[in-house]
Amino acid sequence: MQERVSNDSDELRELGIDWLSVSGGDVEFFARDREAACALLRSRYGPAINPIWIAPDRLGEEPQYFASWSCEERQLTVFYPLPHNGEQPGKCTADEHRDRVVVHLTILAPQGGSTLIGGFKASHATVTLAEPIGKRSIIDAATGETRPRWDGRKSTA
Repeated sequence: MQERVSNDSDELRELGIDWLSVSGGDVEFFARDREAACALLRSRYGPAINPIWIAPDRLGEEPQYFASWSCEERQLTVFYPLPHNGEQPGKCTADEHRDRVVVHLTILAPQGGSTLIGGFKASHATVTLAEPIGKRSIIDAATGETRPRWDGRKSTA
């Protein structure tokens, strides 16, 4: 089964199916349309196949916390750790209120299995605010916590 699926990889990808692994009759895969992909795999490979849907894509958007921030004019930059397990930068948006700015930061993280490499890459994301920060607090939407302004000094931790 693995050889058959492997040989069909390009065609399956064109049909919207990105397979991850084949073990016996189990085929783990990613696809936007779960039901259509399962039906296609069953019709193509017969009753011996057990399609196992993992997620719509190999990478999924997940909330990411940030540690601190800086701001010049209306350019708010947040600083965050990007893990070393295939994660990629996602989106950074801000909801502005009279007394606070809530920053929503995401990363694209591997779905299904993942490596467990420790550490991170120091990363940052910038969003343009409608109004200057002023005395407003900066809130991390991932944790609900107020984050400190980066003071420019290197951490000793």
